[in-house]
Order: sequence, then C-alpha cells, then structure tokens
Amino acid sequence: MIDSTRKKLPFTLAFRLPEEANRLISCYHRRLSGFCSEFDPPETAHLTVKYLGYESPKFPEAAAEGLIPILAKICKPFLPLRVYIRGIDIFIADKERQETVVFLKILPNSDLKGLHNEIRSALGDTLEEFPHADGDNFVPHITISKHLQECYNDKIKRLIQRSRKTAKRLFKLTDLVLFTPSAIYPVFP
Repeated sequence: MIDSTRKKLPFTLAFRLPEEANRLISCYHRRLSGFCSEFDPPETAHLTVKYLGYESPKFPEAAAEGLIPILAKICKPFLPLRVYIRGIDIFIADKERQETVVFLKILPNSDLKGLHNEIRSALGDTLEEFPHADGDNFVPHITISKHLQECYNDKIKRLIQRSRKTAKRLFKLTDLVLFTPSAIYPVFP
C-alpha cells in the first residue's frame, strides 16, 4: 500500500553505487549523526542520471519499462562511468516543507553531463520536463539525508568546509537501473 503522505517519485534512471561508495556514505552517517534526524539507507543510495517522468495514464510503468532498450543503447558509449566524490554539501529541496538535502558532492564530470544531455536530446518529447533538475540545473549528487535539523546550520557549514579538504575518491559506475515506484529494472549490466 502506498502512503499518501509521501511524495510521489518519478521514474528515475540512476546508477546504483559500488560497495566502497556505500562505506563512504556510512562514514558520513556517523559524522552527521548529531545533525540529521534520519538517513537514507546506504544500500538505496544512487546517482541520478535523469528523471523520466511521473506515472500517469499517458505514461504508465510499462511505457517507462519499454524505454529500457533505447536507454541502454544511448548509455552504452558512456559506460563504465567514472566519477569523483569530494566531501558533502547541502541544498534546499523543498522550500515549503523546509527540506534540506545533505549530499555527497560529485565533482564536475563532462561524461555524466553528456549522458544526461544525450538522453534529453534523444528522448525529448517522450519525457516529462524537470526544469529544476535538467540541463544547466542538473546537479549530480548522492543524497545522504533529507532531514537536516535546522538548528545546526552553522555547524554543518563548518563540517562542509572541512569535507572539501578531503581527498577526492574515484568510483567506477556500471550498475545502471530504472527506478519506478514499484520495481527496479536493470539497464546495465
């Protein structure tokens, strides 16, 4: 049963993370334990490549699943994708609900941006527009928590500054999937 108080999630093309990235997330959970009231589980952590659209009568799950062969063909030249992570950062995801996201920062990556733009270009009208997360507004990140306690803003800023001085870590991403509200479909491998 779907909890009606939760936000509806769009169909999402994303990379699942390798185990060493999940260990890094767990490390940040420990560092942020006094700042965040709740954490996303490391095993569900992912790097979003592109939101495809919300489930609707015009775009049912079967239609999203039907895009997998096309997505695989578009994505294949970009794989494996190598990304560097350095530190954490925050952004306001929902101003109405005062939802602040704490995330692992992905360093600028032309291949990831190119993959995102190639999908937008190739599938154009097939996909729903997400102005806040497409094109120039595409900010690759890995969410750690959406539950930063407001009273810790100054302290979290200091932790962010310190985290930017950590060594960058390279991760090779190959496990590309399509997340839907009811299932996870492999795209690659």
